[in-house]
Amino acid sequence: MITWTIAQLDRQTSDGLVTKAHWTVNAVDGNYSAGSYGTVGFERGDTFIAYELLTESQVIAWVKDK
Repeated sequence: MITWTIAQLDRQTSDGLVTKAHWTVNAVDGNYSAGSYGTVGFERGDTFIAYELLTESQVIAWVKDK
């Protein structure tokens, strides 16, 4: 089983633009497990989703795309 989570988002307070996502991923396969933590940066794109409307699944998709 693989589990992704967003540990923290960094954003600009002026407009809520998310500039970084800090993520974790954990995998468990029987008696074995592994985990990783990372950070990915974002730039302003063509579309903008207000910070208040973001979901964790949306941000995880962005992280995976990077």
